[in-house]
Amino acid sequence: MDELYAEDHEMQELYAEDNEMQENDDDEMSLSCVTINSSRSSSCSSEEELVDTQTAELLIDTTSILIAMIATDISFNSITALPGRIGNQHRNREQALTECRSWDDAMFKRQFRLSRRAYNNLIQIIYPALEVNITRAISSSGSSISPELMVLITLRMLAGASYLDMIWFRVCIDHVTKYVLKVCNVINEKIDNINFPTDEISLRELERGWKRRLVQKYKRSVGHEIMKGVVSAGDGLAIRIKERTQKEVPNDDVKTYFNRKGFHAIVVQAFCDANCKFMYFHPGWPGSTNDVSAYAQTLIAMHIDNKSFPSWIRILADEAYSSFGGILYTPFSSHQLDYARQRKDFRLLNQMRAFNHVLSTLRIHIERAFGMMIRRWGILWKDLQFKLPNIITILMTCARLHNLCVDDWLLDQYNVDEEMESMIIDSNIQLLQTGVTIQMEDEEIIGRDLLTNQNDRDVELAQINIRSVSYNAPSDLRAAEMERIHACMIHILGDDIYQG
Repeated sequence: MDELYAEDHEMQELYAEDNEMQENDDDEMSLSCVTINSSRSSSCSSEEELVDTQTAELLIDTTSILIAMIATDISFNSITALPGRIGNQHRNREQALTECRSWDDAMFKRQFRLSRRAYNNLIQIIYPALEVNITRAISSSGSSISPELMVLITLRMLAGASYLDMIWFRVCIDHVTKYVLKVCNVINEKIDNINFPTDEISLRELERGWKRRLVQKYKRSVGHEIMKGVVSAGDGLAIRIKERTQKEVPNDDVKTYFNRKGFHAIVVQAFCDANCKFMYFHPGWPGSTNDVSAYAQTLIAMHIDNKSFPSWIRILADEAYSSFGGILYTPFSSHQLDYARQRKDFRLLNQMRAFNHVLSTLRIHIERAFGMMIRRWGILWKDLQFKLPNIITILMTCARLHNLCVDDWLLDQYNVDEEMESMIIDSNIQLLQTGVTIQMEDEEIIGRDLLTNQNDRDVELAQINIRSVSYNAPSDLRAAEMERIHACMIHILGDDIYQG
């Protein structure tokens, strides 16, 4: 028993020692954890203080560098942008202008659709209205966007380029539309070359232009009496636009902009002269509007109703305008031609067909005007993506620039100053009234149409070969008028060419 009791006592002592050792180990572990946590906390606070100190020093250093660089006028390109911000970019826009100025005339016209002469005239007119804040522009990007650069961007966009291509001009592509609309508004404000005259003198000059077209077409005086008094030709045009939303056209039904040809459009009513120059151009009607409804709301129709035009003038149009009558000349319809054919009145039928043929020969000029404008300005080749007011602004700009190009073409085509031309016309009229007839080599015409052949000289000159003159007028008047004509021809052609 004593032995068993001694063994049990030993076992209890060993168990007590084990518990005491485990408690000591737990205390040591807890103490080490507290020590580690306290050291970690101390380390973290030290690191935060270090980061704050370094950030403050970086801001101070960056500010000092900026002040020093601005003071020494160093380019912003060398400034390192702060985190989260894109730095200003220095754009050398003068390089783009220099490149454009170095192009030859053919390449310049191909890029911007204007000859250099027409472009220079445009710049002179609109330059004062395109002023920019040069100081602010230089401080922002190193150079200003000059009026000339804005005009070049606008012309290139109207010619059909994408706004993404404008990065070549060293400008921000997000602002291209703003530049284009600004220039277009200035052009529409400063250039007023779309006018339909109402005075007798201007209308008579327009009539002579259409007569010259008939002479050029038939090589003789054909259709003068049939088309007597013609001053203009008109028609409608549908310009493609993107599909509208109800928010964009709150006062109209969106479906009204979808026309019968299967696309969304805006309708234009226009009238032109014999040189395909627009005399009236008005866009704005929804695409589903027919030509008759649009024409009835134009100023031309209002002037005709108010009898603002002389009664002798005639305006050419297609069969769609036949219901208006009056001074509007429209072709005979197929129903009217069939009626004459059924009556076997072939004389009347031939007269009606001849009338339609001559009218179509002249009326085609408005179609040509539309084709020339659309072919020149590539922005019209695809759906216009702008808001409706901006679309109308762009269309008016295209029409005015089209007229500017026509005027420039006329200078090359005729190459005669107005004073000398009027002297030639007056001399011929007086000779015809007194019985003196000048027979030309090809046709009996006067004025600008004489000056169509190109000579070997640098400028275009005309060669006139007077075959014979019938002298039925008094000798003194005949001599005076012929001397005056000779003086005019020598002034235009040069003495050596005319005498030859």
